[in-house]
Amino acid sequence: MTVREGRVTRAARRVTEPIEAQARRRAAKGLQAAELARRLRWLIGIRLIVITSVLLPYFLLRLFAQAQAELGAPPRQDFLYAIGGATYLASLGYIGLVRVLKGRERIQAYVQFAGDLLLITALVYYFG
Repeated sequence: MTVREGRVTRAARRVTEPIEAQARRRAAKGLQAAELARRLRWLIGIRLIVITSVLLPYFLLRLFAQAQAELGAPPRQDFLYAIGGATYLASLGYIGLVRVLKGRERIQAYVQFAGDLLLITALVYYFG
């Protein structure tokens, strides 16, 4: 760098500014990736809370209704339990992908979005 009387000349400033700008962009990108990773972890937790809050009342209502039904009635298989199980398995897969795809949060977000879209489509199909 050219230094004149303790000051950096304009030419030296022009050379160092792009380097500093690149460093700021990298730091901002790192912060964005960290924020996205944090939000994805929250999304996994919220997904588990929501599906549990749907399945638990449904299970309890079915349990009490079955207790009042006639003995000898064949047990009914419900599609909702399959969707709930798929949601729990998907969440476990997402937790694994967070560790495997470390540094690729954007891909992880797309995978979770596609999985959630499929699960929500199945719920809408089931409930009408």
